[in-house]
Amino acid sequence: MRGLRSYPVFNEWFRPAKFGLAMMSANLLVGDRVPALIGVANAPGKDEIMREQMNVFKAALPHIDRAVRIHREDRLENLQRSVLLVDGAARVLFANAAARRRLGSRGGLVIKAGSLHSIGDSDGIRGLIASCMRKGQTSNGHGGRISIRHGPRRSPLRVTVTSLRSRGTVAELP
Repeated sequence: MRGLRSYPVFNEWFRPAKFGLAMMSANLLVGDRVPALIGVANAPGKDEIMREQMNVFKAALPHIDRAVRIHREDRLENLQRSVLLVDGAARVLFANAAARRRLGSRGGLVIKAGSLHSIGDSDGIRGLIASCMRKGQTSNGHGGRISIRHGPRRSPLRVTVTSLRSRGTVAELP
């Protein structure tokens, strides 16, 4: 643990926050493939995690995980904009209320054969989703924006596709 003091993350984040060297962390929401991380650290000078601390942390994790999941879903559910989370095959993992209304109203997007498609000739949205699955950096980055026409008297639907796990350039969310 003493070697941790030589890392920038310790000197730039842990030390100014007055965290000690003893810490525990756990991944949350791994099942949804959109992970979150929680960590706890002792005060400076308390360089050992005690068994009781570990037991409390382990007992609290399922409750924290559930609270984070509920909070995330509630925040997304109540947005006025449509939000869809899809996997690499464009299968919908989550759709908030606004998105569910749009999917049910010929609003430019539909579910066909279990996956998301755009209405009309072009299915550029699937190409943008596929670009998020490519390894490495692409010339245009991962994802992007597309306008989907869905009726002669309706404004086009503007869609932004971005990767939630990208290490490179991603489409900026509005």
